[in-house]
Amino acid sequence: MPILTGDLAAFSLQSPDGPLELPMAGKKRDRPSWIRFSGVGVEFALVIGGFAAVGYWIDLHYGCGPWGLVIGAALGLIGGTYNLVRESLTAFQPREPPDRREDKGQRHEP
Repeated sequence: MPILTGDLAAFSLQSPDGPLELPMAGKKRDRPSWIRFSGVGVEFALVIGGFAAVGYWIDLHYGCGPWGLVIGAALGLIGGTYNLVRESLTAFQPREPPDRREDKGQRHEP
């Protein structure tokens, strides 16, 4: 009979054939690539929109013309581009085979 053991990051299902890994939400590298990349695109748009909205609020609150909106959109573009490049670089790093990954505190006892 399978026994469920694990910690907060991942669970390991013990079976007679060996441990089965069930990826949890905390492991970004185990998600399919289209999910990761669509998430990066949404984050990119939300960062730009969020900073532009804060800049627009600054324009309305302080009456400083379009400069709050322009500066907010520029900061959002810089931050979103940084996140996009960072995620793209990690996505194209070679992945380790499952048998060579570090055992992060998981016990695999029969």
